[in-house]
Amino acid sequence: MVVDLQFCTITGEQSAKPGIELLRQIFEQFRDLNILVYTSDYSFLIHLVHLINKHHGEFVVVKKMELRKAFMEGAVSALKGEFLIPR
Repeated sequence: MVVDLQFCTITGEQSAKPGIELLRQIFEQFRDLNILVYTSDYSFLIHLVHLINKHHGEFVVVKKMELRKAFMEGAVSALKGEFLIPR
């Protein structure tokens, strides 16, 4: 599953809150799902570290600012079942 962590709200502001809540639900209900998170600021994920560590599926984060090639490499990593978070 690909989750875009930040997107515009109705007011036009960028928000990660809906994406964080979606990830919480995924972690609770689909423990074996491979996940690719697409975000411009992965520091929002700090609130989910305990859930990420318990997750049985693979977890990959790709920065939106990277080239499309990085997104595709992240997608391939998630499909291969790898765990990858940028530093």
